[in-house]
Amino acid sequence: MRKQYLILSLIFAVTVLLQGHKFEEEIIYNQNQLSQWTQNISEDYEFNINKLIEEDNALNSQETLSSYHESPSQYIEKMAKEKLGKIYKWGGNGPYAYDCSGFTKEVFELNGINIPRVSKEQAKVGLKVSKKNLKKGDLIFFNDKKSSAVSHVGIYLGNGKFIHASKFHKQIVISPLREYRRFFKWGRRLT
Repeated sequence: MRKQYLILSLIFAVTVLLQGHKFEEEIIYNQNQLSQWTQNISEDYEFNINKLIEEDNALNSQETLSSYHESPSQYIEKMAKEKLGKIYKWGGNGPYAYDCSGFTKEVFELNGINIPRVSKEQAKVGLKVSKKNLKKGDLIFFNDKKSSAVSHVGIYLGNGKFIHASKFHKQIVISPLREYRRFFKWGRRLT
């Protein structure tokens, strides 16, 4: 009986060893397959990433070229008009809601021009311009019925119109300057 047990144990051990060897071969085979699969994915991924980077660079150079042909005032107008209809909110800095000076600050910063946050301070920077000498892209300032101090700002678009975050309209709108003529203070040119 002992001899039979020993023979059975030996057969079992050899079987396990053979299966283990076969299992080890499968693991090596699977590791090789996994390595090849990973390498293929990596090559595809790198190819796609490089392709995306090339496309992005091409797109950026086209945008840069088109922006290059725009004057700063045209670019300011373009960036301002992209925000038409955004909600007016006192103290709003964007991107979903703006007050008048938060709006002008962001538009000018998008053009690489850093200006103060509030309209009273914005009214002190740049070249002071009279109403008759306004040009597209100039900041324009207003007071209100209660005070002669600057309390509102917009961006002149030319042809007697300006864009601003309007408390009255509760959004960013384009308005005729003539409707605000009683409150007009001056313009400031920063471009």
